[in-house]
Amino acid sequence: MSFEMLRLLDRRQRRRLIFGILTILWCVVIFLLSSQSGDESSQTSGGFIATFCDLLVPRFAGLEEAKRIELVDGLQHIVRKCAHFSAYLLLSVLSMQLFMTFERLRGKIIYPALASLGFCVAYAMTDELHQYFVPGRSSQIRDVGIDSLGALCGILISLGIWVLIRYLKGRRQES
Repeated sequence: MSFEMLRLLDRRQRRRLIFGILTILWCVVIFLLSSQSGDESSQTSGGFIATFCDLLVPRFAGLEEAKRIELVDGLQHIVRKCAHFSAYLLLSVLSMQLFMTFERLRGKIIYPALASLGFCVAYAMTDELHQYFVPGRSSQIRDVGIDSLGALCGILISLGIWVLIRYLKGRRQES
């Protein structure tokens, strides 16, 4: 699609296209991360933790290797669960924006919110099913819960921003 064709779309259609593409791309990122074997996934999160510790933990680089590995291993679980939460928080924000562009869902803000939550929970369940077939990975219902909680928080953030924008627009029109 060329830029000339994009100009022919109205604002809602452009938003739908942009957020549709971003939602699909983020689903692909989640899928690719879930496709990593258990060892690859541990290396990815371990590398992230080590880099983070290098930046924020004084004298981390000076620790002996066994201590650094112990510290990284100790943080693996919490970082991985935070990654689940954050990935689905972002997915819900993107999908909420997408669903808000559909005329049938625009009547009340609750419809895009419910559609986004349903989409994210369904994607979380299929993601865990996918992980069941990846070597070294497991499928855990607890992760679906963490993903769903992240999605709910993203939706609540989106709703809060929507309310704030409507409030500010109303105040601007009163002036």
